[in-house]
Amino acid sequence: MNVRHLITVSVLSAVVSSSASAQPPPSPALHDVPWYQAHSAAREATTRLCHSDHSYRHNVDCMNAETAGTLDWGRRSANAARGASSSPRHGNDLFPQLSDPSYWAQNGLARFGVIAACNNPAPGYAPSTCAAARQGAALANRHPS
Repeated sequence: MNVRHLITVSVLSAVVSSSASAQPPPSPALHDVPWYQAHSAAREATTRLCHSDHSYRHNVDCMNAETAGTLDWGRRSANAARGASSSPRHGNDLFPQLSDPSYWAQNGLARFGVIAACNNPAPGYAPSTCAAARQGAALANRHPS
C-alpha cells in the first residue's frame, strides 16, 4: 500500500464518519412562545410530555412551552404581589415566585441549581428561596409529571 493510497483512504474515512455523525438541523417549532402563552392547555400538555421524557430537552416546542409557562407564572406572581402590596412581603422582594414551592416543583433544572447553591451558602441567597426550592422538590417527588 503506497502513501497516496493511505492518505486517500484516511480522507475518505474521515469524510464518511463526519457526515454520518452530523446531526440534522432542528425542526421548526409548531408554535411560538406567544401562542403557548395564549393556549394554556396545550402548553401544559406539551410541558408535561417534555418533563416526562428528557430526550425532548432540545425540542424547540418544549423550550417555547417552558418559556411561555415561566413568563405566565412570573406575570401572575407579579400581579398577585401588586395586589398584596399592603401586606408585608417575605423572602425575595424582586421575584416573589422564588418563595413559592409550586414554582420550584415545576422548574426542575432551576430547582436543582438553587438547591446545589443553597447547600453551599453564598451571600445573596434568601433562606426562603432555599426552603421553597426544597419544598418544591418534595412536591415534585410526590406528584411527578
